[in-house]
Amino acid sequence: MNVDAETTILSNHGVNTWLEQLQAALDCAVPSAYEIWRCAQVYLKAGDKKNAMRCQKLNYVLHNSSIPNTVKMGDEVHFGSGGMGVTLHALSQIGNGVVIGTQVTVGGRGRGKRVGAVGKSASVPLIQDHVVISTGSKVLGGIEIGTFSVIGANSLVTTNIPPLSVVVGTPGRVVKEITLENCMAYKNMYLSLRGLDKQDYAKLIKAAILKKNALANESSIG
Repeated sequence: MNVDAETTILSNHGVNTWLEQLQAALDCAVPSAYEIWRCAQVYLKAGDKKNAMRCQKLNYVLHNSSIPNTVKMGDEVHFGSGGMGVTLHALSQIGNGVVIGTQVTVGGRGRGKRVGAVGKSASVPLIQDHVVISTGSKVLGGIEIGTFSVIGANSLVTTNIPPLSVVVGTPGRVVKEITLENCMAYKNMYLSLRGLDKQDYAKLIKAAILKKNALANESSIG
């Protein structure tokens, strides 16, 4: 590219206007989708609906993501690449330590309902704690994704997934169970737990296994 061509490109009025208007913002770090959503929750708590809605729009502008302020999210939720291309249903529920990859959809579906908040039926997903939803996956309908489950990239999940499951495919199917014997292979996928030593991490997995088995026993008795 010659000097004249470069000069022509740099004289593009549209680009330079945007740079001038957004100079201060562009010199700052880009907040993640989760950080923006958390700010919106603070504004809502303070009764500032206008800034809360601005936060919702900011997620769309910065990350091309639809994350309504009504979404329920727990602590230490992580979005891949800051949260690019994510769509979360307005009534979806996301637990603590969940990891959501880019281009993920957590959405509603006409068929299948679960019992949601205050006993009402819900046709949107409940993502329990420390679930990993990999890039391009779609989790749809009134289903629950059990704690510590891992959804493989580009999977389509429309049925309940037990805790500690590895799911792949379209439709998504459980191909492996996370156990005490193989859990270390998945430790780095749970971003909020990377700081834990192996023993403490194993204790969490063991507790999840015991809870899963207890619930299975209750179901068989019932």
